[in-house]
Order: sequence, then C-alpha cells, then structure tokens
Amino acid sequence: MNRETVIGRLKEYGLGITQPRIEILSYLMENHVHPTVDVIYESLLENNPGLSRTTVYNTVQLLTKCGALRTLCIDESHVNIDENTMPHAHLLCRECGRIIDLPLKGISVEKASHPFTMDGNMIEEVHQYYRGLCQECRNKQNK
Repeated sequence: MNRETVIGRLKEYGLGITQPRIEILSYLMENHVHPTVDVIYESLLENNPGLSRTTVYNTVQLLTKCGALRTLCIDESHVNIDENTMPHAHLLCRECGRIIDLPLKGISVEKASHPFTMDGNMIEEVHQYYRGLCQECRNKQNK
C-alpha cells in the first residue's frame, strides 16, 4: 500500500502519524481478510520485532473509535477488523472460516451511510451478517 495513502487516511480521521499506525493500517488496507488483532500482530511481528500485541490492540481500538475501522462480532469467539467502513454485509463461511464482503440487501448503501429513522427509532449503524458456504467451498463440495 502506498505510504502516502495510509498517511492520508490517518490525517483524514485527525490522527497523529506514528509508525505502528502506518504499519497496522497499511496491513489492513492491503489484506482484506477481516483479521483478528492476533492475526495482525503475528503478521507484522517479523518485520517489526519491537511491536507489542498491546500496541496493536490499542491502535485498532483508536482507529475503530474514530471511525477509520470497524469491528465485526459475527463469531462469538473472535472480534475481526474491517478497514472498509462503507456499509456492506458479511458472510462467515462455516467451512473455511473466511469472512467475505457482500452487498447490503434490503437497504440502500446511501441510506445506511447516514443516520436515519425507522419506526421512530434513530438508526446509526447497519450490520448484516450471514453464515453459510462461500463460493470457493461450495465449488469444492460440488466437485
């Protein structure tokens, strides 16, 4: 990922530029795999031996709090990280465990991007989670 793009995204959210923030956000922007904090840490550790798990956790928390990331709680045992903050749905594959981005169904992306009212309630976020088989696992089963 282009370093200037990552720095621009940090600035867009009013965040200071630090090496851990650049490394973590760059990893997430390059790898659309919805990783856990542990996966991010393990992936970055070899090239960043001074990086701590706590730094990764705190950085992810900060980036989530300011809106630069989203956390997904599809699976009760994991919290996954998504750098794509535009409204979209997710599929958790029961076979391979991957989380895949899908388009929202039943609500427009434009509407889901902004708070709106539904039955008198203020809706600020929309999450759609699906569980099933991803296309790759379905293809393997059909062979």
